[in-house]
Amino acid sequence: MTHELPMWVRQGTCQPQQCQSACCRSLFLEVNPFYRADPDVSNWVRLHGITLVERDGRTLAYVPTVCQALDDTGGCRLYGQHERPALCSAFPAAPRSLDGVEDVCTYAFTQRSD
Repeated sequence: MTHELPMWVRQGTCQPQQCQSACCRSLFLEVNPFYRADPDVSNWVRLHGITLVERDGRTLAYVPTVCQALDDTGGCRLYGQHERPALCSAFPAAPRSLDGVEDVCTYAFTQRSD
């Protein structure tokens, strides 16, 4: 079994006081482009508080939903505990993970050169 090296190298550290825990306050999910193309579906999505955006030829649904583990200061109450999803410490794993928070996230990526 061979494992490929990731194409991207994450740089930086998490600075929640700077980003206001933006990655824990919403989700960006890729959806079928039909969601934007069909006016009835677009209206239904909007009525549910979801915004559709186009990024790099992809249709994304912005879903405002705050993580229930955030405290009043925006910190994670599960930090350092086994209940905290591994996804949280791995975020962001690639540049596309920054959709919607790229302007405030303190992580950056460089392309792997080896």
